[in-house]
Amino acid sequence: MDKIEATRAKYIKLGKGGAYEDASIKEGKLCLGFGYVNHSIGKDRDKIIKYLVGEGYKLNTASTIAGQVVGFYTEPKDTLWITFSDDFMYWCRAEEEVLGYDPDPKPDIQGNRYRKVIGEWSNKDIKGKPLKMAELSGKLTQTAGYRGTICELRSVFDYLLCKINGEKTEEVKKAEKAKEGMNNPDEEAKKELLDSICGLMRTLHPKDFELLVDFVFAREGKWDRISGIGGVQKFIDIEMQSSSGGKRAMVQVKSKTTKEDIEDHICTFKEKYNHIDKFFFVYHTGEKFQIDNQSDNFQLINGEELAEMILAVDKSYWIFNWLLKKAS
Repeated sequence: MDKIEATRAKYIKLGKGGAYEDASIKEGKLCLGFGYVNHSIGKDRDKIIKYLVGEGYKLNTASTIAGQVVGFYTEPKDTLWITFSDDFMYWCRAEEEVLGYDPDPKPDIQGNRYRKVIGEWSNKDIKGKPLKMAELSGKLTQTAGYRGTICELRSVFDYLLCKINGEKTEEVKKAEKAKEGMNNPDEEAKKELLDSICGLMRTLHPKDFELLVDFVFAREGKWDRISGIGGVQKFIDIEMQSSSGGKRAMVQVKSKTTKEDIEDHICTFKEKYNHIDKFFFVYHTGEKFQIDNQSDNFQLINGEELAEMILAVDKSYWIFNWLLKKAS
């Protein structure tokens, strides 16, 4: 198969709870519901909004529905469409014409309108490798939890295109090249390795980044996690105790942050958690902030510093390889 070229991609939920998946994937269709929106006004955003508001919908809700319906009707046929089904990602392109099911509509299992898929839905890249959700970036697979029906994939578009074409992202290529110099004591090689680790961290889903931070603290051997994955309280993601059992620590993990956000956490720490022996604020994107009135037991760890910690504790390169796999 030739390399897939595209400039945009969209996720579509094939019915509530995947109700349209069989009709779509098996029959080569891109199915959509919204049966209360007449086919005749499918391309007219203003008419859809006017009709829905007249039916009692709030303006914001009517506008959201209209945007999704109109997008379904007007997306060009070179747009990539993806969905998730049975633990795989599927992708396709679709003809521009939108068709109805007259005279035998079955809206519960096939929606109310559809576009014919060009070729077929595929759950493999162009080289034949299955696109298993477990092997895809969380930044992409989190789209499966989107509460609407259709959304554009902007931030993960380049990654998505690489996966469909069976290619490695630039971050992965850079990291693999840097990995070759892991045992090289040269400072330039070390800098490239640290830069590549930072690049890989920025591709992680927030929950995966939290796991990474947990891995690092665990391998340092100073702290043991005592909380579950997914957040303890509003300002806390990880709760730990010292390996000796005498001290407690809390960790806030952020993908991106600002000076104002950090200062807010410092104030909250002083007011509510000052009895805690140590509070770590870890982030991978953002400058190295200089914070006034910072407590001695409040420690900032930015992306570069976390990368240094990874190099110090990752003697078998397990964490580095985990990062590579997550970004690949």
